[in-house]
Amino acid sequence: LFGQSIGCAVAVEMAMRGFGGRLVLLSPFASLHSMAVSAYPFIKPAISVLPWMLFDRFDNLGKVGQIRLPALVLHGTEDEIVPFEQGKQIADGLRNSVFRSLKAAHHNDVWDRQFDVIGHIVEFVKLSVDN
Repeated sequence: LFGQSIGCAVAVEMAMRGFGGRLVLLSPFASLHSMAVSAYPFIKPAISVLPWMLFDRFDNLGKVGQIRLPALVLHGTEDEIVPFEQGKQIADGLRNSVFRSLKAAHHNDVWDRQFDVIGHIVEFVKLSVDN
């Protein structure tokens, strides 16, 4: 299973439901709530009082503890959309994960050759096949 950014919510949900053999998350976020507060800190009080303002939760951090698949989490250190710390939180919450920071990568340039996303994925697949 593979997810990038918002697609991580789908990949995490499918992994939690028992689909897939491995999980790769690129620029994952902890939850929709954490993303909203990160982007617009002034709405935190409103969301606390009116939680229905966020119809979907996409609570990836709340779900990853149930996932048993080997997982690779990749996140750019300069991601201006999803804070780097959220990717680290997701990796820490997974039971069987490898975390790779993509030094100097932003949110939308992670596929540039210098960050070698494909190389990291191939290495991860080889490792999990060998084990």
